[in-house]
Amino acid sequence: MNCLKSITVLGNYSGRNAGDAAILAGIFSDISKLNPNIIFEVPTINPKFIHENYSNYLVKPIGLMPWNFSIKMLGIPTLLSIYRTDVTLITDAILFDRKLFNPLFNYLSTLAILIPLAKKMGKTVILYNVSLGPVNTKIGKKLLKSILDKSDYIILRDVDSLNLLKSLGIVHAHIHLSADSALNNTPAPKARVKEIMEIEEVKKNQHLIGFNINSYIDAFISGDKKKLSRVEFTNIIAEVSDRLIKELEVEIVFIITQHMDVKIAEEVIRKIKNQKNVKMITNKKYTHNEIMGLMGELDLLIGMRTHSLILASAMGVPLVGIIPYPKSRSFMREIEQEDKTIEFTNFNTENLFSLVKSTWHQRKQIKEQLQPKIEQLKESASGSANIVVEYIK
Repeated sequence: MNCLKSITVLGNYSGRNAGDAAILAGIFSDISKLNPNIIFEVPTINPKFIHENYSNYLVKPIGLMPWNFSIKMLGIPTLLSIYRTDVTLITDAILFDRKLFNPLFNYLSTLAILIPLAKKMGKTVILYNVSLGPVNTKIGKKLLKSILDKSDYIILRDVDSLNLLKSLGIVHAHIHLSADSALNNTPAPKARVKEIMEIEEVKKNQHLIGFNINSYIDAFISGDKKKLSRVEFTNIIAEVSDRLIKELEVEIVFIITQHMDVKIAEEVIRKIKNQKNVKMITNKKYTHNEIMGLMGELDLLIGMRTHSLILASAMGVPLVGIIPYPKSRSFMREIEQEDKTIEFTNFNTENLFSLVKSTWHQRKQIKEQLQPKIEQLKESASGSANIVVEYIK
C-alpha cells in the first residue's frame, strides 16, 4: 500500500466557475488513479462546494474567509496548509497581472509572497498544467519570473505560455508541456443529461447550437481598442442567433459556465425574436459534470470562455471561438482549429454568422478531426500526475 501523502492545491475554487471546478476534478482524478491515498487540501472561500462536489476523493477544504485571517488566498490558512502538506500545486490560469495588487482579484502578487515562504519551509512547489500571462507590466513580469524561478517543476498547458517563459529569459531544469486538466473531467451520465434536458425543455430531436458568452466584454473590447459597446455586442449575438434559428432550423442553448455571465446572456435572450427556440442552462443550477454532459448533446458550440471550449471539445463537439483573451486563442491553436475563431477586430453580425454557418456545414468532418487530437491532449494532461507522484515519494 502507498504511504499517506498530502498536497495543497492552489487555484480559484469557489464553485462559481464550471471550468475551474472541472480543472480541480481532473487533477484529483489523474493523481488519485496513481495514488488513491493522497490527501488534497484546497484553500477556498466556499468549503461547502468542495465538500459536496468532491466527496469521492480524500479532500480537505481550507476556509479562506476574513474570520479565518485570510484575504482570499493571502493569509494564515494557506500558509498552514502549505506547511502541513508535502507538495504545493499552483493550478488554473491565475498567473497574469491585471489588477495586480488586488488580492481579491489577482493571485500573482499573492503567490509571489507565498512561494518563497513555501521554499523556506523546504516544500516542493509545482506549477501544474497552467497558463502563463498575459503580463504587460514590468512589475508583473518580475513577479511572474520570481515564481517560476522558485518552482521545482513547471508544467505548462499551451505553447504560448512556453513562449512567454522563454521571452522572460527563464532557463529552468524542469519544464514540461502538457494540457488542461479539465479535459479529464467526468461528464454526468447520459441518463442524468436526458433528465436535465427534459427539465429545461431542450428538444432531444432538434439540432442544437450552444452559445457561451462572457460578462467581462467591456474590458476585453476596450483592451482591443475597438469601438464596440456592450449593447452592440449583445445585439450581434441576438441577430446571429435569430439567423441561425431561421436558416439552419436549430435551437439555441445558452450554456453558462460562470455565475456572473447569467446577466449578459439574459440581455441577449431578451433581444432574440424567436425566443421559443432559445433556452439557457447555467452552472448556478447544474454541476460542472452536468454542464459538460449537456455540452456533449450540442452539434456546435460558439464559445467565449476558454473552458467552455475545452469542456465541449472534450465531448467531441465542433467549436467556433470568440477570442477575448490569449488563452482561448492558444487552445484553439492547440486543437488545430484556429481558423474557426473570430477576434474583436472583425467582430460583426455578418462575419460571425458566416463563420458559424461554414463550421456548421463542416461539423462532421471537424468532429472526426478533433477526436485523435483531444485524446492526445487528455493523455498529456493526465501524464502530469506522474511527475507529481514521483516528487511526492
